[in-house]
Amino acid sequence: MKRLFKVAFLFIVVMAMCACGGGNTPSAVAEKAMDCFVDEDYEGYVDLIYIKNEDTRDKEKLEQEKKQYVAMLKEKVTKSAEKSGKKPKSAKAVSEEISEDGEKATVEMKITYDDGTEDTNKMKMCKDKNGNWRVDAGK
Repeated sequence: MKRLFKVAFLFIVVMAMCACGGGNTPSAVAEKAMDCFVDEDYEGYVDLIYIKNEDTRDKEKLEQEKKQYVAMLKEKVTKSAEKSGKKPKSAKAVSEEISEDGEKATVEMKITYDDGTEDTNKMKMCKDKNGNWRVDAGK
């Protein structure tokens, strides 16, 4: 019985830690978005962008728009990497500022490039209708 209690307690602790893992914070989503850039997963990045009225829009048209956005991102990032001669290697959230109403945030990211240089960039974030943080790309 004691062993069963310990196993049940451990299970509850693990589940609580997973639920509070911070996956839906502005910083966590911004880091995930930047990880998509580092991994050249532009589809993953586009999936993290806030799209107004996404659930009520024509699904086929929305998918086409996402594919176009992915192609545009890939082209821009490739040109930028060729021009600068460096690619992002990693990114880490340095700070976040959440608006008073809790619906918008700005996350400052520290980006490390493959040549060892570092830069900072600010990402605007907003919540969708389900309360999930998304990249605010002005769409």
